[in-house]
Amino acid sequence: MVDSGLYDAYKAALSGCSDSSARAVMVLVEKCQGAADFEKALEEGYAAIVKTFGSAAAQVALEFYVSLREASGVSAPYEPKAYPADVGNLLPYEVAQAVASTLGDSAKLADLLAAKSTQHVLEHADQTVYSNALRDPARPKWAIVPNPSACDWCLMLGSRGFEYARESTAKSARHANCRCTPVVDFDASNPALDGYDPDALYDYYSEHLKGKWGGRRSGSGGGKRPPAVEGLSSIADVKRYVSETPTLDDVHERNQKAVQALKHMFGNDGEAYEKAFRAVSASAKRRYRELAGE
Repeated sequence: MVDSGLYDAYKAALSGCSDSSARAVMVLVEKCQGAADFEKALEEGYAAIVKTFGSAAAQVALEFYVSLREASGVSAPYEPKAYPADVGNLLPYEVAQAVASTLGDSAKLADLLAAKSTQHVLEHADQTVYSNALRDPARPKWAIVPNPSACDWCLMLGSRGFEYARESTAKSARHANCRCTPVVDFDASNPALDGYDPDALYDYYSEHLKGKWGGRRSGSGGGKRPPAVEGLSSIADVKRYVSETPTLDDVHERNQKAVQALKHMFGNDGEAYEKAFRAVSASAKRRYRELAGE
């Protein structure tokens, strides 16, 4: 069973990392307003914020993992380490998309990037927890414990309880503004955490959410594929579609359709989706710069 005191301290420390990143982004957007190259300055500052607070979150998760491992009395030798989330290639595209979609509204821009920064910062903690859990000969189980105000998606994930998970499933779990907590337990026969009741969450899921996403223990990360986008049936189609965006006003709509098309193609295969997303993002960013005259 997970020690409640260790968990509370861990959760508070992760909240500190994510809150700090959000505040730093707010300050950054204001600070960059007078920059000669606003978007470039924003890109560099945003990447630095995610790296700084993401690294801190990974360290917090590592310390939590080590503390639980030691408390459980595991004898199998293993040296846990912090793992960074592989999000660096996404950040320039996120900045470009946020700038284009908010049309000069600095408050909306700051809110949008702050929400994404919290996601990426906590993805470092996720990566550290599940990368160690998948490599550790002690074979611990892990879960994503929903916050009290968690959305329906996270309640569904929480209803799965402590289970082994594929790396691609784990990567697709978190979303913008998500403050839910990745937790590991070395008592594989009876993993538990006070206040976390997966069965109660599953009852809620069964009554209110079933059919909205996939099954509780499918191992797929849940989620039905969104509908196909007509004319976009391959990565080449999607790259061409975004690279031919006619005006800046069309950037946001085209990017949304591109993401929907990729999600339809790859479903819950997070690794394949992310690889395709990075390729399409490069085309989208080049076209955005062309339209912006950069």
